[in-house]
Amino acid sequence: FYAQQFGKFGFTLFASGHSQEAYDPNDDDFSDIPQFQRYNINPRLFFDFSDDTKLVFGVNLMGEDRLGGDIAAIEKDSEWAGYVEENQSFRASTQLQFDHYFNENMHLFAKNSVNIFDRSIDLPNYNFAGQQISSFSELGIARTGERMD
Repeated sequence: FYAQQFGKFGFTLFASGHSQEAYDPNDDDFSDIPQFQRYNINPRLFFDFSDDTKLVFGVNLMGEDRLGGDIAAIEKDSEWAGYVEENQSFRASTQLQFDHYFNENMHLFAKNSVNIFDRSIDLPNYNFAGQQISSFSELGIARTGERMD
């Protein structure tokens, strides 16, 4: 994780990686938990136009490779090509938020997120691949004041 601010501009960066070997706890030569490698990268940018007006933009990237099935085939210890299942996925999303405070009781906000999900699954004699793209936007004014019954 890293964060830095330069006057009205700032940013954060979070990155992580995870991996695991295939696991066969009952010794039946078939992975109960697949081998995988995963990474995440999340940068965010902040800009303060003024004390009342702010903009935030972020990106989230995640990739993962999973390989499960016959332990010998996963570990490539054998010429025999046993059953294996490979899943590859990639996600990307953006977040955009704009806020403007007119006063302590009224606040204008705009939000947007775009998401992309891409996945492929490879099995013996079967392949699947798909991609999904979605977006969400919101515009509103929040007003606080005395409670009305």
